[in-house]
Amino acid sequence: MKSDAQLKNDVIRALEWEPAVHAANVGVAVKDGVVTLTGHLDWAYQRNAAVRAVEPLSGVVEVRSSIALKAHLIPADIGTPIREALERQARDESGRIEVLISGSSAILRGTVRSRAAREAAEGAARSAPGISSVVNELEVAG
Repeated sequence: MKSDAQLKNDVIRALEWEPAVHAANVGVAVKDGVVTLTGHLDWAYQRNAAVRAVEPLSGVVEVRSSIALKAHLIPADIGTPIREALERQARDESGRIEVLISGSSAILRGTVRSRAAREAAEGAARSAPGISSVVNELEVAG
């Protein structure tokens, strides 16, 4: 079994190899195989990539992410890029999705046909510039 110090070194190396993550901005703590990631990153996809890079490592029992997202200035009409992304990623569903903006959060409401469409809509909203969190209130029909 790996020591916490060995596992911490493995986690740091994995983060350094993850192209979406600037590893210098992520702190790592390990206790009894539980990895806690801290620090600040720009986007939710980077935070998610950090967790995904660490989860499969041998010796990891659990990954806890306390990585904060940096605040970004939000364009006046952030709904437009989200709507465009929805049209690209969830083409058939976009007309039934309402996008509300509250600060740097996007709230998705409406009904979609499948769980995959729900996840695609959330991914589209997360990828919009200036959005640091998404509240997905979409319901799956049927």
